[in-house]
Amino acid sequence: MISNILFEYLLDQFPLGLYILDNQGRYIYTNDAYDRLLDLPREKLIMRSVHELMHDGHYDACISDIVFREKQPVSVFLNVFVDDGNTIKRVRHLVRAVPLFEPAGEISYMIGICEAVNDLNECYHEASARTMVAQSTTFHQPLTQEHRHSTQMIAVSEVMQAVLATAKNMAQVDSTVLISGASGTGKELMAEYIHRNSPRSTSRMVVVNCASIPENLLESTLYGYERGAFTGALASGKIGLIEAANTGTLFLDEINSLPLGLQGKLLRTLETKKVQRVGAVNEFSVDFRLIAATNQNLQEMVRTGLFREDLYYRLNILPIDLPSLRERREDIIPLARHYCNLFCSKYKKDIFFDDDALQRLVEYDWPGNIRELRNVIERIVVMSSQTCIFEDIVTHNLGAAPDPSPSFIERKPVPDNALIYSTMLDNHVSLQDYTERCEKAYLQYVLEKFPSTYETAKALQTTQSLVMRRKKKYNL
Repeated sequence: MISNILFEYLLDQFPLGLYILDNQGRYIYTNDAYDRLLDLPREKLIMRSVHELMHDGHYDACISDIVFREKQPVSVFLNVFVDDGNTIKRVRHLVRAVPLFEPAGEISYMIGICEAVNDLNECYHEASARTMVAQSTTFHQPLTQEHRHSTQMIAVSEVMQAVLATAKNMAQVDSTVLISGASGTGKELMAEYIHRNSPRSTSRMVVVNCASIPENLLESTLYGYERGAFTGALASGKIGLIEAANTGTLFLDEINSLPLGLQGKLLRTLETKKVQRVGAVNEFSVDFRLIAATNQNLQEMVRTGLFREDLYYRLNILPIDLPSLRERREDIIPLARHYCNLFCSKYKKDIFFDDDALQRLVEYDWPGNIRELRNVIERIVVMSSQTCIFEDIVTHNLGAAPDPSPSFIERKPVPDNALIYSTMLDNHVSLQDYTERCEKAYLQYVLEKFPSTYETAKALQTTQSLVMRRKKKYNL
């Protein structure tokens, strides 16, 4: 059992204002945070009515009246007025109150929790910023078994062994690395490999996907901003992700999606190793090592005016070109076995591939590269009910069954629109369901046709941010 003294001590450590009222609206308990909120000692609060304090001008509303009337939890905003000796300061608060009932159904007590709206906003933005950094940051810390396996570099083929040897040499210096390769070839994994083998491995690696952040937010995300820099900015300002990479590594993925207007600012940052927050006057130094990645030909983008030539040459100091999976077929079977072991451990399965199934994996062209291979293996492990995976199961999951013969296509009846729509009606397909199915199928097709979300958006005559939202919505 927790003693009353310990219980009160714990409540006094609670960062939010907390108070308890009896059924007459009188204070019977307040914690330290609530006393500081009203700037009143506890002895002047206990057994006083909330209406008395409102009449004395300490706040402008009584949430307890609503709770006692409606007999349910209530949240309201109210103003708290504090006299600092010179002026009366008004602080906006969010108050949440919960009634406690007697067995007969009447309210016996009410518990209230108060938090300043400014503190709430700052906590929200800090949590958002920390979540962004946490989700896009690799810290130098012990890896979980799953993460250790998922980030393992597997290289049996000569071409990939040569790439790893080159990358290990590059890791020892601080020069900028530009990783090129098709989607799914493991560019972020290669960046992690370089970082882990570098002198900066004791610091963090901050990962920024340039294509996933809306253009109007990209500059403030990378460089941070000063207080009042724009509408909605935090009063305290905000650190940028370049600054967060201080003493560590900054990885800019899909740098080909970086807007032209921001390319010049990045170039200056690379030349001077200084950053200037949005809305700031002065620059300050940041010590970071840059690794960039692209899934497009930057030289071709330079030629067409979509990428700055000076930035390209500043990035392309140490180039690495990752081969596609079909160029390193010797690695397919080790990768398949690696992911099979990984997902069997994760999903508590016992599965293996027979030789013909493995050979089918080797023969496939893998347009989605390692990412596609990983997804196919996970799907097989999750969906399979048998221990040994044969060739037909692999072929089915690759979606690469032999095409039907022309004669079969000729004999197959083609339903007209009326029959399709009639079937849909019978299956209760709503207009929204049908619209979303069409949107998903069309977007999937265009995403596979173009190498980046930027080009996809351009082809669909829409914005890149909308494409990213739809990708997330449909899990494409």
